[in-house]
Amino acid sequence: MFVQLRYFLKLARLQFLLGSGIFYVIGVLMALHQTGLLDIMALLVGLATMWLLQLSTHFLNEYYDQVGDYSNRHRTFFSGGSGVLAEGRLAPQVARLAALVAFSLAVFLLATATLTFSTFGLTTLVIFAIAAIGALGYSAPPLSLVERGLGELYVTLIIGLLVPLFGYSAQTGKANLMFALACLPCASLILASVISVAFPDFKSDRKTLKQTLVVILGPEKAAKLYAGLLTAGYIMSWFITPLGIPITVVLAQAATMPIAALSLFELKRGGYKIPQRYSRNTLLGVGVVATAGFGQIAGFLLAIANK
Repeated sequence: MFVQLRYFLKLARLQFLLGSGIFYVIGVLMALHQTGLLDIMALLVGLATMWLLQLSTHFLNEYYDQVGDYSNRHRTFFSGGSGVLAEGRLAPQVARLAALVAFSLAVFLLATATLTFSTFGLTTLVIFAIAAIGALGYSAPPLSLVERGLGELYVTLIIGLLVPLFGYSAQTGKANLMFALACLPCASLILASVISVAFPDFKSDRKTLKQTLVVILGPEKAAKLYAGLLTAGYIMSWFITPLGIPITVVLAQAATMPIAALSLFELKRGGYKIPQRYSRNTLLGVGVVATAGFGQIAGFLLAIANK
C-alpha cells in the first residue's frame, strides 16, 4: 500500500507545482499592490484549482509518453518523465483515472468559487478554459501539441501568462493588459527553462512523435536559442516599470542574474549534450526561473510593505 502510494506521488511529479505556484502568487501580489486588498480564501481556492489542472496534465503526459519514457536512458529530476509506468510500477489506467479525477476536481472547485467569490466570474472562467485546452492537449489527442512543435510555446503561455493572470483575476475579477505585457520577460525565461529540460530527452523524443524545439532545431541551435531567451528575459525586465511593476521587483529579479550566468557557463561547458552533466544543466535551467520568480515575489513584498 505505502509502496504504491510512493510510486503514485512520484507519478504526480509534484516538484513542478512549485513553478506554477510561484507565478500564481506573483499575480496575486500584483493585485494586492494595486488594490491593497487580499482575499486569502480566494487565493487558496484559485491556487488549488490551477494545481489540480496541472496535475491532470502530469498524469496525461505520463500516460501518453510511456514509449518515450521507456526508451529514455538519461532521466533527471526534471526531465524524462517519472518512469513509473515505463517500469511497470503502476498500471497505465491509474494515470488516466488520476487525470480524470484531478480535472474533475479542478472544474468543481472553479464552479464552487464562481458561486462563492465575487471576483470569480467570466474572466477567471475564460483564463481557466484557455489554460485547460493547452494543458490537457499538450500530449493527449486530438491536439497533441507536443507532436506539432507547439508544446513548449503553450507551456510558456500557461505558466508565464495565464497562471499569473488567473491569480490576478481571482483577486480583482478582471484581467490587466499592462500586467500581461509585464509578464513577457519571465515568459522568456520560462521558455528557456522548458528547452533546458528537453535536452536530456533529445534521443528518446526523436524516436517518438514528439516534436520539441530541441528535436526540431537540434541541440546546438536549441542551446543558442536558450542563451538568447535567457539574455532577453533579463534585458526586457528593465523596461516593465512603466507598466506598473515596482522597481523593487526589477531589482530583486536582477539580483538573480548570477544563477543565469552559471547556467550559461554550464551551457558553454556542454551541459546540454554531455549526459554526465544533464542533471546539473537542467537544475540550473529550472533554477533560473525559480529564483527569478522568488525574486519578483520578494520585490512585490518590499513594494507593498513600503506603500
